[in-house]
Amino acid sequence: MKDNPNFPNPPEEVKTLESAVDELSAALAAQVQGGTAATEHKNNKRDAVIATLTRGTLRSLLYETEFCAKLWS
Repeated sequence: MKDNPNFPNPPEEVKTLESAVDELSAALAAQVQGGTAATEHKNNKRDAVIATLTRGTLRSLLYETEFCAKLWS
């Protein structure tokens, strides 16, 4: 959705997700060297990506439900 004229103001979750994915990528690269701290850090970053996706999905479902309710009322 970045730089897409159809979405001039994408939701904040997109920026948050991009940042979380970048952090997870860095954590994955660091985890190659091993160690429990690196693995824990990677797992925390993975959980952050999942949480961001979940929040965005729930927000989208809520929006769609409200939209449909308005459409059919």
